Amino acid sequence: MNNIDFQQTGGFPLETDTLNFMQETYKSLQGLAALAGDNYILSGCTVSGSSVSDGYVVINGEVIAFRGGLSQSNLIIREDKQTRSFENGQTRDVFFTRYVTFGTGTAAIPFSSLMRLKPLSLFRNLPNQSSSAIDLDDENTLATSRAVKLLNDKVETKLPAGCILIWSGSITTIPSGFALCDGQSGRPDLRDRFVLGAGSSYYVGQLGGEKDHRLTQDEMPKHRHGPSSPMGKGDGLAGRGGLAVSRIWGDKDGDYSNNLTDDRGGDQPHNNMPPYFAMAYIIKL
Repeated sequence: MNNIDFQQTGGFPLETDTLNFMQETYKSLQGLAALAGDNYILSGCTVSGSSVSDGYVVINGEVIAFRGGLSQSNLIIREDKQTRSFENGQTRDVFFTRYVTFGTGTAAIPFSSLMRLKPLSLFRNLPNQSSSAIDLDDENTLATSRAVKLLNDKVETKLPAGCILIWSGSITTIPSGFALCDGQSGRPDLRDRFVLGAGSSYYVGQLGGEKDHRLTQDEMPKHRHGPSSPMGKGDGLAGRGGLAVSRIWGDKDGDYSNNLTDDRGGDQPHNNMPPYFAMAYIIKL
């Protein structure tokens, strides 16, 4: 930072250029205001009921005093001027006092947009180890990147690669580190499938089952088709319960036709699935 040596003998020449040098020097301190951004509260500005106390704020990188009062939605920058009389008899504006207060205008700034800085003393002894003592919901607690990495590594070991989870979101929003079980790159293809626990009856990776199933003859209940009563000898019709039979001829009691009933049923497969709710299977990479 620039410096002026006033402690010299012979009469220091205190002229306006000296004062201007001083002013330009302390302007460099404004650069520190950029550390936390454009608009924020440095100190004070405490809300109590419907009022806000005085304090200091940074607006567009400039440190300005805040004059509180009755709380409103927006802030504006005001500038008060003080005049002084010069040796030539003229009066000019000399002192310019800038401050922020509540008000309205084209350049108004929402009071709610000002972030409040935390004192650095709150962040002493930052935790370096991942443990239950780190309260991530506490706005006054800050974990170091080392602690966060340790916690992430611990989570990674708890969920090794290859673990399969059910994802309730869209397959286009699968989280990082996971992939859809779609049969690609060696992943199992679990699309449109249920998962069955492997064991003594089923081995890992075994495929089976069917969405629709057509009954085979062996799967049908044991039953018999035939007339309701045997046919006697001679020419005639017989039946019971509305069973239609053909006209037959027989030489003795008990003779009957082998084609006594019509075909029934549509020979279509039936749905073979339990009630379901579809979600995607994803695998840890």
